[in-house]
Amino acid sequence: GCLEMYNNKTIRLFFILSAIISFVENIIYFFVRCNDLSLFANLTIATVDYYYFWGVGRFINLGHISDLTNFELYKNFLQHNINNKMDTSYWAYPPTINFLICFIALFPYFIGYIIWNFIGLSLFYSACKKYTKNDFNLICILLTSPFLLIAFHYGQTSIIIASLIMLGLYFNKFNSKKINFQYDHSMLSGLLFGLSTIKYPFVLLIPIYLLLTKSYKTLFYMILTSIIMIVLSVICFGLQAWSDYFNILAPWMMHDLKTSSNIVAISPLGVMHTENMQWNIAWFFQIIIMIASIIILFICNIKKYFINKIEQDIFLLSMILYVTPYAHIYDMVILSFPLLYTLHKAYILNKKIYVYILSFMWLFFTFIDWGKILYATSKNMNFFTKCVIHNCTVNLLLMLFLTLTIFLLRDHKDKTLLEKNIIEVFKRIKLRIL
Repeated sequence: GCLEMYNNKTIRLFFILSAIISFVENIIYFFVRCNDLSLFANLTIATVDYYYFWGVGRFINLGHISDLTNFELYKNFLQHNINNKMDTSYWAYPPTINFLICFIALFPYFIGYIIWNFIGLSLFYSACKKYTKNDFNLICILLTSPFLLIAFHYGQTSIIIASLIMLGLYFNKFNSKKINFQYDHSMLSGLLFGLSTIKYPFVLLIPIYLLLTKSYKTLFYMILTSIIMIVLSVICFGLQAWSDYFNILAPWMMHDLKTSSNIVAISPLGVMHTENMQWNIAWFFQIIIMIASIIILFICNIKKYFINKIEQDIFLLSMILYVTPYAHIYDMVILSFPLLYTLHKAYILNKKIYVYILSFMWLFFTFIDWGKILYATSKNMNFFTKCVIHNCTVNLLLMLFLTLTIFLLRDHKDKTLLEKNIIEVFKRIKLRIL
């Protein structure tokens, strides 16, 4: 638990202030974007990405799934039925997500929004409860974290995806070599991983991780769940939906990423491209980081560097966003527990330099999305773009630091030579700061 850390008045005040700042930020964003439109129209601006999920779900429910490739028709439908002041971009999710969005679209817009976030928050609460062993303080911090609030505000899928992956990892640890259904949760773990493939770039490391940890049954059920979802989507929405996705919708999104100068992404691909690096070179670095992450996971498993299963899980979670080619700031909800766990451990071990940097990461994220307010109020869009892009660059570096810290502070028997050298560097940095 984090009772020892949370009893520190300064630490407690830090988390309370970060929650207040994030909440106020989201309220301000709503008001600065309000105009002479109706309350409904203003609220749809505030919900940002949910606008697409509900709108496309309603579009499909009315029998227009084949018209998703007709951008003008799709755009006009969303603007006519929800908000004609909203910018509309391409739809680029695979047809397996259609089951969820079509269900949500059966309800009026804001009732669907409540149900949508209720599903996400319920799953996230369940994951937090499992991983924190029902620690009240930790759960409160996680449920008021800036990571969660921004994802809630956007109405994004990131809360649901992060929760499914966390729960899948949690139940996977109960796998047993003995044939005993009571303790073998491979089917449940595989089901949760399979459901998370509705946003498949976020599960690129999961099959590799399951292979490395010899969780073959979990991997089998993950693949089986994914296949069943694909088959059901073909039955319900037609094979043409998948053809349109691979041949038109997904390429549209990649073209948008490649040509846009205002994509705010925290993946290596997104950061390097928006920092004016050539597209092919940005992809090269993205692939290098993906391969390096896989090699690191392989070495850690072979060498058995992790003896604590939770720390092994959060080590994997910390890698997901920079292995994914496209990740936005709202996707950082998946880092909330790894960051809080590592911050707590650094505090307990009295590793002050780690505590300072990890606290900065938590607080930095609290402020990063003030870019939305700049976007809504600033006339100097060039200034806004540079600020947010550079913030995302810092965020990527902080994510890499989090992975390194999890590795260095993990429970282990003996330090590796690499660790000793890295720790020596941090000692020198600490001495210079002091």
